[in-house]
Amino acid sequence: MRLVYVAGLVLISVLVGISAQNANAQLGVNKAFTLEGTGYAISGSSVLPATADLQFTINQKGTKAEFVLQNGLLDINGVEAYFLRY
Repeated sequence: MRLVYVAGLVLISVLVGISAQNANAQLGVNKAFTLEGTGYAISGSSVLPATADLQFTINQKGTKAEFVLQNGLLDINGVEAYFLRY
């Protein structure tokens, strides 16, 4: 019986270790960076697969930093929306 508990704890530890993810970012002023992600879009009556690819720049105005969307793509269940800055 004790072996079952130890095996279960080891299995749970391995699964938690595999699922843990780290993220790092270094953002600089007047440099572009990309935000990419996948997930689900949820409305009142449905759950649909979604992806987002967005490109931003950071503009410094005095002590205030402003994120500016340069371009991007948002796809929800195969329907795409493009964002372009002119």
